[in-house]
Amino acid sequence: MVVQVSCTLVVLLLLVSLLSSLFHCEHSLAFSLKNCTILYSENSNNVSVTCAEHHLTAIPDDIPGNAVSLNLSSNDISNISRMDLGGLSKLEALYVKNNWILQIDDGTFVDLVELKVLDLGENLLTALTKNMFQGLSKLETISLNNNVISFTSPVVFQPLVILHLVDLSNNYLHQISDIDYIVKLPTLQHLIITHNNFTSFQSDDLHVNTSNLLTLSLDSVKKFRITRDIFPHLQSLDLRGWSKDIEWEVSNKTFLRSLTRLHMSETSLSFEVYRAILQTAYSLQEFQMDNIKKWIDDGLIDVACQIPSLRTVDVRNSEIHNITEHMLQSCSNLTELNLSFNNINSMADNALQSMTQLRSLILQNNELSELPVAVQRLTTLEVYDLSINDISELYCPYFWNLTSLTILDLSHNQISYVSECVFQNVNNLKILNLENNKIMSFIDTFKDKLQTLEFLNLRNIDIMNFIQGDFHSLSSLQYLYIDLDECDSVDEGGFEGLDNLQILYLLGDNYFYDHFSGLSNLNTLILNVVESRTHNSSEQRDRPFSNLPKLKKLHIKVHRGYYDISKDVLSGLTSLEYLITEAYFMGSFKQTQVVNAHQYTCAFPVSQRGNKFLDFGFDSCRINAALLCFLFSSNLVMLTLLASFIYHFLRSHVTYAYYLFLAFLYDNKRRKKGIPHSYDAFVSYNVHDKAWVYGELLPELEGQQGWKLCLHHRDFEPGIDDYHYEKQHCWLITLMKPNLKPMNDFSFAIPKKNLHQLNSTNLCQGQGQRSTFLKNI
Repeated sequence: MVVQVSCTLVVLLLLVSLLSSLFHCEHSLAFSLKNCTILYSENSNNVSVTCAEHHLTAIPDDIPGNAVSLNLSSNDISNISRMDLGGLSKLEALYVKNNWILQIDDGTFVDLVELKVLDLGENLLTALTKNMFQGLSKLETISLNNNVISFTSPVVFQPLVILHLVDLSNNYLHQISDIDYIVKLPTLQHLIITHNNFTSFQSDDLHVNTSNLLTLSLDSVKKFRITRDIFPHLQSLDLRGWSKDIEWEVSNKTFLRSLTRLHMSETSLSFEVYRAILQTAYSLQEFQMDNIKKWIDDGLIDVACQIPSLRTVDVRNSEIHNITEHMLQSCSNLTELNLSFNNINSMADNALQSMTQLRSLILQNNELSELPVAVQRLTTLEVYDLSINDISELYCPYFWNLTSLTILDLSHNQISYVSECVFQNVNNLKILNLENNKIMSFIDTFKDKLQTLEFLNLRNIDIMNFIQGDFHSLSSLQYLYIDLDECDSVDEGGFEGLDNLQILYLLGDNYFYDHFSGLSNLNTLILNVVESRTHNSSEQRDRPFSNLPKLKKLHIKVHRGYYDISKDVLSGLTSLEYLITEAYFMGSFKQTQVVNAHQYTCAFPVSQRGNKFLDFGFDSCRINAALLCFLFSSNLVMLTLLASFIYHFLRSHVTYAYYLFLAFLYDNKRRKKGIPHSYDAFVSYNVHDKAWVYGELLPELEGQQGWKLCLHHRDFEPGIDDYHYEKQHCWLITLMKPNLKPMNDFSFAIPKKNLHQLNSTNLCQGQGQRSTFLKNI
């Protein structure tokens, strides 16, 4: 009974799912992966798939075969088998970092013939086995950082014939000889082996004549010893986090002749070790030091600047509060100086007087309350970053001598006053960032100035009045970010003069109407509405974008409220390709008309570019092979279950009906051929029943009911075979015990006790009558 109910439920569920798919076929045209998201490329059929942070314990089996990027980071995957990534022959980047991977089977990546980037960082790998990376002949970058790797096969990297970067940081490698085979790779350029258990780095431990390494990151060794010219191409050396008792030996300065960049951080190294390292790097061009407060006062910067080739000094997080007159006096050859994150609150007026070649000065994230006077004399300065300080005003003539300045960042200060002449003579400025200040107006600030400016950021400032003509001279401006949500008044035509503006980001409430004249070349408009309000109707305000004929991208986001949107709100946007709205059209549409829709042409996909939008055929979008496969397989499964159900519970009835059907066919065939029946039935009986047949059966069926029976002893003619008699009757009556099966397809058993149930129906006269006869039996 339980089996019967279960089978019935399965059949019913299948029927329900099948009916649901039929009645909701439009919904089934869409699809989604079980645990991933697909990002499509506009100009390609290839896709990027992200499955990050989904608590997956295994790699999903429905990743599209045309995926070029797969992100499985931050899940609970513990192993990767050979079948998990099968068929992904187009994959170029695979990210599986931050999982629990303990095991990767040999040959797992054999199908990834196009893979270029493999990230297996932050897992639990303990060893790299012989054939783990088999098939990755195009791999360029591999990250194995933050694992527990203590063993690597000497041949594991051999298939990686064009490998450029290897990151093995934060593992448990013990000896430099463990990476000997990596250093030998002819195409390897970048090697990161920080935070391992190396105690020394010596050229004698590496069985290689010449390495092609360009960058090397190394730390926590007690001895650094180079006695052979094995790194002739090494350009960058990262030595952050070294121990204090390090022994530094480079027997010949020419062994590091190509070294141009050195990065060190605060350790317990002595001043003498720093000096020895710097004296070895005679070709150094860039020196970066972090957290070295201990040696600043002793003149470490001055020692570094004595290297004739040095051009860049980067000293961060070293708690330098004051730039003294002598701190940088040897740095006359510098072109870039970065003193960010140092809490600098003062600078001597002559602190930079020797730096006549300086082009970039970064003073980000300090405590300067006013513009440093020392900078006024730097006529060669091109990049000046004063962001995240406490500067309150911009006055004349601070920037007047900075005629080479191209990038000026004053964001995240306390600037409330900007003199109208402050940018006079700054004729080459291209990027100006004033974000997050307290500026209230720009009256004549940009008038007849900054005619080369291309980027202007005025986000999160307190502009109170937006006056026509504020930007009239900025004819070269291409990118403008501005907030108008605090404005008391906004003049019509405030953007006039910005003839070459490409991207406009606006935040506010009142800018929607009459303000876009003069932006004839605008490509992208992003409107961030803090609080929208219903407005009075006018022809211009009903068509706010009518002056933007070249606009291609429009993004409108409303944070609070909603507009009474005009039906012509998008009028004039003849070049629009992308429209993104958030809470803008709420309550505005019951009917929508796309005016001149027949004139619009497709830009994407590339194969349809130039074709009319309304000519695009959507039939291909409705054909869903997955749906057809689902319907076919569902029907097949349902029929299989139904057949199994019938066979198990109703097979006796099916057998009965089957015999009836065969009898019907046999009878119908004989009647069509006009073959008469000599007998109504053939009686098969045991010799012990002969007396009963002749004494009771024959009188009843032949005498009373008019049957004509064929009996073997009475009616068989000599020399005639049994087949002749089979054609002369319709049925075989077998006298036997109950519950025994018939002898053939055209027979039935009659127990003696049921003889009285026989009637005078001629079984050869039709299926219905025969069925009645059998039922009565």
